[in-house]
Amino acid sequence: MTHIMDDLEGKRYAFTLVEECRADDGGYIPCVAVEGEPGYRPMGGNGPCASPWNWGKDRELAKRLCDEKNERLGLSSVVAWKIVASSMFAKKV
Repeated sequence: MTHIMDDLEGKRYAFTLVEECRADDGGYIPCVAVEGEPGYRPMGGNGPCASPWNWGKDRELAKRLCDEKNERLGLSSVVAWKIVASSMFAKKV
C-alpha cells in the first residue's frame, strides 16, 4: 500500500484547506496541492486502521496549522498560494 505523500519527492507542494474536506465531527482535514497537478489530496488516512488528519473545527486554527506546515517546507504564504492556484488551473492529462 502506498502513502498519499510517497510520490512527492522533487515536487513542490503546499498544505491547504478545502471547505468540503471535513471529518465526521466537522473538523478540517488538510489537503496537499502539488504544483502543476490538477486537484488536491485530502490527508484522509491510509489503510483500514488509519484516521484522517483532523485539525479541528476552528478554521483560523486549521489555517494557522497549514501555514506552519508550509513554513517548515520553506514556503512563504505567497509561494504556497501560487502552488495551490497552479493546481486549480492545471489540466488533467
